[in-house]
Amino acid sequence: MAEYDVSVARDLSPGLLNEPEGLARLVEAVLSPILQAQMSEHLGANPYERSPERQGDRNGVRPRTLDTWVGPVTLQVPQTRDGSFSPEIFKRYQRSEQAFVLALLEMVVHGVSTRKVTEITEALCGASFSKSTVSVRVLPEKYRRRLRTTNMQERLNEEIRRRERVIRIFPNAESAHRLVGALLVEQHEAWAGQD
Repeated sequence: MAEYDVSVARDLSPGLLNEPEGLARLVEAVLSPILQAQMSEHLGANPYERSPERQGDRNGVRPRTLDTWVGPVTLQVPQTRDGSFSPEIFKRYQRSEQAFVLALLEMVVHGVSTRKVTEITEALCGASFSKSTVSVRVLPEKYRRRLRTTNMQERLNEEIRRRERVIRIFPNAESAHRLVGALLVEQHEAWAGQD
């Protein structure tokens, strides 16, 4: 993991805790130099530096807004001419966003109304989602067929109980987690094979 030396301007500190967007401005001030440093690592050269190790050219920045727990943060994301640079922070953000969307879809699958899901997301995130975003109809047909009933969950629970009866005593909690994990991997492979 790379280390970054980040300094924050003195004029940022007075309003840091007094203003509602103070922490968001701090996150912006910290992440911007990190994004520039990641770009330099990606290209193998600092801005305006000419070297034989250079892997490409910078092509300005573009603003990108992230909704974080401290509020919306607008970052100036550096770009390359060939579009090969993708900051690590957005990869992590996309994973957590995907997990959030899957949780929303799971609520709908379990019978929570789209209106209630929309209210929950507004309360948790401060952002609203349309009914069409929340609706399970967004899922591809092959997944809708599998998720329309709870039969698969019931079968999975029965298989866990059956295997637990065979083993009877687990030496510790980790061994029980391994059993369930192995069963879930088998189920995942079965689903992947049906695609």
